[in-house]
Amino acid sequence: MFVHKLLYQVLCFYISFISFQSFSADTFFKEPVQHHNKTFWSGTEYRWLTWEELHQAIIKYNQNNPQEPINSRSYPILYREIPGAPAGPWTYYPDFKERGSWPGLLGTPPKHLSLNQLIKAIVDYNNIAPKDKKINFNTYRKWRKKIPGAPPWPPTFYPDFKERGGWSILLGKPCPKGFVS
Repeated sequence: MFVHKLLYQVLCFYISFISFQSFSADTFFKEPVQHHNKTFWSGTEYRWLTWEELHQAIIKYNQNNPQEPINSRSYPILYREIPGAPAGPWTYYPDFKERGSWPGLLGTPPKHLSLNQLIKAIVDYNNIAPKDKKINFNTYRKWRKKIPGAPPWPPTFYPDFKERGGWSILLGKPCPKGFVS
């Protein structure tokens, strides 16, 4: 009961404050002002860095600061060290995944194979493996450790897995007509 009464009094005070002052509700709920110190001066305007400019700036920063390099975990803190770097490159650059995600931006080798590389690796492995050791849908998780760089589960790792043929293409088998696994 006390909490309800207190909330009512605070609301009444707020409404009376707004009505007696020259302020409006917009005074308290304005959009934050965009500060120019987070953008890069290009000579004619403030702007965010392009993908290539950010990539080069990160590589340069990592060369100058080897004790504290920028990686995918430290980026949300250290991006402020690079003028013009967006806080969330995965949202600012619409083609973030197509350009290689974090490994492409940071200039590090990717930890996982691309879908085409994985298809080639599985087909090559299945060609030399004995019949009872071949990789299939049911044994992928068990045998993926035999292929360095294979992701834990391809349907969730590759966004276009089903569109590209799914398990049939991945295992090197033709896709049945009208069926996408």
